[in-house]
Amino acid sequence: MKNLIPVERIENKIYLIRGQRVMLDKDIANLYGIKTFVLNQAVKRNLKRFPSDFMFKLGKIEAEWLVSQNVIPHKKYFGGHLPYVFSENGVAMLSSVLKSEKAVEVNIQIMRTFTKLRNILSESKELSTKLEKLEERINSHDKEIVVIFEAIRRLMALPEKPKTKIGFISPTSKFFDSEGKRIKLKLIILILLFPFFLSACNPSDSQVDDKEKKREALNQENEIVVDQPSEETVSQKPVFLYSKQMGNIISLKSEPVETLLGFARVAGVIYGTPSRALIEIGGKGALVARGEDIGPYKVERISEKEVILCLGK
Repeated sequence: MKNLIPVERIENKIYLIRGQRVMLDKDIANLYGIKTFVLNQAVKRNLKRFPSDFMFKLGKIEAEWLVSQNVIPHKKYFGGHLPYVFSENGVAMLSSVLKSEKAVEVNIQIMRTFTKLRNILSESKELSTKLEKLEERINSHDKEIVVIFEAIRRLMALPEKPKTKIGFISPTSKFFDSEGKRIKLKLIILILLFPFFLSACNPSDSQVDDKEKKREALNQENEIVVDQPSEETVSQKPVFLYSKQMGNIISLKSEPVETLLGFARVAGVIYGTPSRALIEIGGKGALVARGEDIGPYKVERISEKEVILCLGK
């Protein structure tokens, strides 16, 4: 069977009114190639076949809103009467009361268009459900994943349109074809790439080891690393993880720095230095690193994350 009418033309005639996708009687009659009153007369002769969920008459306010939203140019478009609208089931029933060959062929096209719109909306709901389940599975990575989900939801969000009091929506072929396919494609790409992102958030042991080796190499080149003390001296234990020298200033960092200060309080002595030297600002002592004497120092500043020493004091 040849397509008599472009699908886009039919899509543009389907509206959302009272929570149902419907078509105006005048639009259906135009597609059938008959007068509106002929269509309505055929329906009135078979009213038992058209319950309220198949067909209903628009109210005055609804008709005025259709005009205000430029769905119809003016009220005269209805021929002086409030129009009837037909749901998907109502359109299907019309084929039983209109016997012409053209009416049957057009009816088939209209039904296919309704099905197409329903499938698109169904796919969107399925993607939304899968996304929610995926969110539940990665709660342990909230901070890392939140950006991805925000991006996905922005892609799924429909363009904002002026809201009407009767919930009117006029879908266009541009959205249901080009825009719909573009959104679905981006969602599929993001979902496919998600496992790789998750892997990056949970590096393997080998990846962690590589990072530790690189950091150690960097420390050896640019930083002063305190030696691991011998087991013979109880007071000599590792007290900080990193230190960086800038001229005669040394920044000691621990994870956290309380490890450094806390040990000083308990052990009393660090590398032969009285504990107060690393606890109080102005405290003095001698720093030993890599088995070598770095020299005397004075504590310049103590914060939650580091201790700043000034050498030569």
